[in-house]
Amino acid sequence: MQTEHLLAAYEKKKTAIRKRLAEFSEIKNSSNEKIFYELCYCIITANGSAAAGRKAQACLEKNNFWKSGVIGDCLEGVRYSGNKERFILHNRKNILEDGLNLREYLSGGPLELREKIALDNEHFKGLGWKASSQFLRNIGFRGLAILDRHILKNLKELGVIGKIPTLTKKNYLEIERKMKEFCERTGIGMDELDLLLWTEESGTKLEEAK
Repeated sequence: MQTEHLLAAYEKKKTAIRKRLAEFSEIKNSSNEKIFYELCYCIITANGSAAAGRKAQACLEKNNFWKSGVIGDCLEGVRYSGNKERFILHNRKNILEDGLNLREYLSGGPLELREKIALDNEHFKGLGWKASSQFLRNIGFRGLAILDRHILKNLKELGVIGKIPTLTKKNYLEIERKMKEFCERTGIGMDELDLLLWTEESGTKLEEAK
């Protein structure tokens, strides 16, 4: 993608992108249950399909998993479903047993929270830097790069990065810094750029993007 095409696509989608981001912001102040289902979604979609993640999340909510603890066949067709099921069950058990109030726990700045979540394997097992960033964005936090394969591919095409490296913490933060600088040059918000690149590359509708 060229910068000119990016700017044209942004002007076309800007209103819808901002509407979608506003919808994410509503989740931060909702129930622990609602926040937990977003956590499940981000675990399920890691190294997998967003469409499969949406389907699995809807199934968990239908099964009232937060209260029942029954996953059933909700992860059918999900990549690495066995590991992800273990992560989800582990997190639910420990959050409930510890009486963790997710809304209170998730207070503070996004950068500090991301590191806290990525290191908290008691309540957020199965989230790395990318999924932790996605989870926080999906519940209303701003200014974090969600470096999945679609975003990295486009950042390379735009000349923001020279190559796609292994995403160690050091490399992740360096690419995030370069992405922020690109956003400042183009006038596109960091979170807006993520949704723009992801929907342009994947073909996903904005109302389904997360």
